[in-house]
Amino acid sequence: IVLTLDSTRPVGDGAALLHSILTDATIASTWNQKVPILVACTRSDVPKSKNWRRIKIQLRTELERLEKVGGVTTGSSRGPGEDSSATDEDKISLLDNAKAKGGGLDLDDLGEDIPASIHFLSVGGTDGLDALRTFVQDGTVPSTGK
Repeated sequence: IVLTLDSTRPVGDGAALLHSILTDATIASTWNQKVPILVACTRSDVPKSKNWRRIKIQLRTELERLEKVGGVTTGSSRGPGEDSSATDEDKISLLDNAKAKGGGLDLDDLGEDIPASIHFLSVGGTDGLDALRTFVQDGTVPSTGK
């Protein structure tokens, strides 16, 4: 899975999408191994863009916020705390592993319940394109968040 985030914009929409994927038990049950998710931080060559480390921090903060308010709450057909894509029984908590470790959400180790691993890559101009292409073609995760 490749999640593309514009390094010059807020991460809210991307975090909401990632949250809905990671916390959906129906999706997780179809994965028989850890699925790598590459967050491609695009436009990293633009002045005042955020680097992949800053994006990672903002994404973690937003995912924690979404967990605390009960998931995605935007949209005219949903009430506060409701996510129309799944019921509470179909949800996995992102914070269970964090609570067990006594800290906040760790994007480097999501825990046993979430069969995914998250990796970050800066992509700007031609930088990062080879690593992105390799990930898409054969699933090789970039060795660094370059």
